[in-house]
Amino acid sequence: MLVAIVACGLLIALLWYFNRRPAHMSSEAVAQILLSLRNGTITDVEWDYFMSVQLADAELEEIRESVARMWQEGSSYMVAGSLDPRDLSPKGAAELDRLIRAVQQMANPSARSA
Repeated sequence: MLVAIVACGLLIALLWYFNRRPAHMSSEAVAQILLSLRNGTITDVEWDYFMSVQLADAELEEIRESVARMWQEGSSYMVAGSLDPRDLSPKGAAELDRLIRAVQQMANPSARSA
């Protein structure tokens, strides 16, 4: 019985893993998440979701991965000793601002020429 339960659980996990689809998130939605991160109002649920999904848009996924790399223990982008994504060092705040501008330009291409 236990073997059947474990096998069933493994099968479900494998089906879930191989049927994952990248999330379709707009550049506006990503910009809003990054702005929430920047102003310290992002919730744990929003942060966990953003960090755990692959984005369908390659450019947005690259930005999401950049944010994920910033949030690593010992990163110069974080306040020393903190793992809270809201605790950015000045370098981290500047990098996040750069990423926010990049996403906002994706959301509003006419702003690139301004």
